[in-house]
Amino acid sequence: MVDIITQQKMNNVDRDISDIGKAATQDTEVTSRLGLKFDSIPRVARKGKEQLDAVKNQLQADANNLVALGFYKSYQSEAELLIDTPDIVEMRARADDTRKIWRWVRSSLSGVKPIVGQWIDTGKSDYDLVLDFLSEELKGLLLEKNRIIDEDGNKYLLSILNNISNKILFGVTTKGEATLGDIKLYQDDNQWLLQDGAGRTFVRYKDEQLHIFDYKIDFKSSGIVLLDRTGKALFKLSNKGTLYAAKYLNIPENSKNTISVDYQIGDAGQFKETNVTHELVYGQSLSISTAESIPVQSTKQDYGNLMFKGGVRFRVGDSGFDGSNFAPLIEDTKETPCSGICNGLSVRFNKTFGRRNPPTQKYLGTTTGESGRSVQFLSAAEDGGSSSLFERTIEAVRLAKELCDKNGETYAVGSYNWIQGENDSTTPFYQYIARLRNLKQRLDQNVLSVTGQRFRPAMYIAQTAAHRRYNQKFFNASLAQLRLSNQYEDMVLAVPIYQLPHGTDNLHLSGLGAWLMGQYIARASFHTRYLGEKWKPLQPSWVKWESLQIIVGGWNPKGTTLVLDDALCALVENYGFDLFDSNDVLLDIISTVELIDSTTIKLTLKSEAPLDARLCLARGRDNMNGTAMGGPITGARSNVRDDHGEYDQVINPFDSKTYKLHNASVMWQYDRQNGFNSI
Repeated sequence: MVDIITQQKMNNVDRDISDIGKAATQDTEVTSRLGLKFDSIPRVARKGKEQLDAVKNQLQADANNLVALGFYKSYQSEAELLIDTPDIVEMRARADDTRKIWRWVRSSLSGVKPIVGQWIDTGKSDYDLVLDFLSEELKGLLLEKNRIIDEDGNKYLLSILNNISNKILFGVTTKGEATLGDIKLYQDDNQWLLQDGAGRTFVRYKDEQLHIFDYKIDFKSSGIVLLDRTGKALFKLSNKGTLYAAKYLNIPENSKNTISVDYQIGDAGQFKETNVTHELVYGQSLSISTAESIPVQSTKQDYGNLMFKGGVRFRVGDSGFDGSNFAPLIEDTKETPCSGICNGLSVRFNKTFGRRNPPTQKYLGTTTGESGRSVQFLSAAEDGGSSSLFERTIEAVRLAKELCDKNGETYAVGSYNWIQGENDSTTPFYQYIARLRNLKQRLDQNVLSVTGQRFRPAMYIAQTAAHRRYNQKFFNASLAQLRLSNQYEDMVLAVPIYQLPHGTDNLHLSGLGAWLMGQYIARASFHTRYLGEKWKPLQPSWVKWESLQIIVGGWNPKGTTLVLDDALCALVENYGFDLFDSNDVLLDIISTVELIDSTTIKLTLKSEAPLDARLCLARGRDNMNGTAMGGPITGARSNVRDDHGEYDQVINPFDSKTYKLHNASVMWQYDRQNGFNSI
């Protein structure tokens, strides 16, 4: 049957719309078309406020009457009340500023000095109790359009406020940003972000990638990938049904409705239990030590660690090399990183596993680099290497394997320790990455062929820091080393060299510096190989760049917190933070640098930086160019560190002093076009 629209029905609709308008906008009692009476929303709000004011006024009057009758003593402030010591047995008092009631109980006799007693907190004031019991409907009925503006100047189209505190409970700004309590959802630089009240971004979505804290979910046409901050895939699900989780790969078989599971051997965190484990040190001058690497720190061997009989600094083919047998690892003339690495591993191995009767673990230290050589020069001949250094390094592995076989001992190479980069201060970023990665793979190919071991040793890297010493503004090699560490599971940046004690030439390390570098490498190696957790150097993971402030967050301090001080390096402008324009000209506009919390740093700017500005840490300023500008006193450096050394300390065999292994931040940079181009 057809429903006929009559004039009466139209009149009813008009009446209902009119009643709805009155109920939403007028302070009145509304009588509906059906005769029902109810208060409008403005009237409910007004009555609620009147009821609250009446309760407040009555509470104030009652409190004043009680005081007037002598039941309470009134104090102007709670602080004034708490320091008073009335000379009566018991009384009650009220603080005007908090309206709280306190009870005084005296324990000493009247007239006895000093008076002994205590104020007892009787709990919430009557005013606070009333607020606790107010209905939720009366707490947040303030709805205003285009009138609410928050402390940052954001104008709200819609907002719900707490009627007591005026705090925004929910709102949508004219920019399309949404606020829910302390959580803020907004769009910036073509990405969506979720941010907490401290300004820390914990969820970010851009270009089909979802970032949650340090993890990234990549939605690709081929499937879904979950990656950690280093870029390592933790979980993959392809459109074809292949599932990869950690080190397990589930492959659907075409012919059956079953899934096969293959265990994958990882690049890092793997080791072979052997009698002798070889720690190869390779690179340029800092890897073999120089005249600056004095005094010698490691003059005795307490852990059974080894070197070739001729000495740790002699390479196969050198005059004076003796490879007829092994000898105790002892430094001679100059300190190399070998003792710090091998002995540092022994101390950590014994301390961690010593109570469980572990097998005897001996480490063999050799260093085969050469001063002033580039990464390409140190590569294999087929990759453009122009010397026999690579072959002499593999020959050291071959000779060590033969000696162990002869002595009836098992053998494997445990690590490559790469200490180089100064000679490549002008090598393009991408070239250094390709060359060092290729060198790592060539080492794997040759070493595994000699030893027969199944796992690939990880390469532990000391981040070079001498670009200013060579009159270079930019730190290509340093950034490349950091990128390799964050990109590949089997390449680990252990320590930035700028934080280590340098010699008088402000370029090479002192004997203490060489020993400490070995200790830092040993810690990164131990974490990665024996604790099954790849070592991650101190660095941030996100930047929020605003007009007059830059928030650098997601740092990963070991210990408990970040620290800004001169414990590792002499103080430098802005703790090492600097802004440069696209022409690499310094923008001296940073006014303050401060910690927001244990993992977040805020930079306040004097003026807005250009859109193509680049934020750097420990790059150094132009006045650091010169022949004497390197190291933790005069070189490119930062004062950003963690407090790991409060929990991880080593004892120097030379002077028996204890050294705290705090971690200085690596050198890094960030710009708004490319983000972290090395992180």
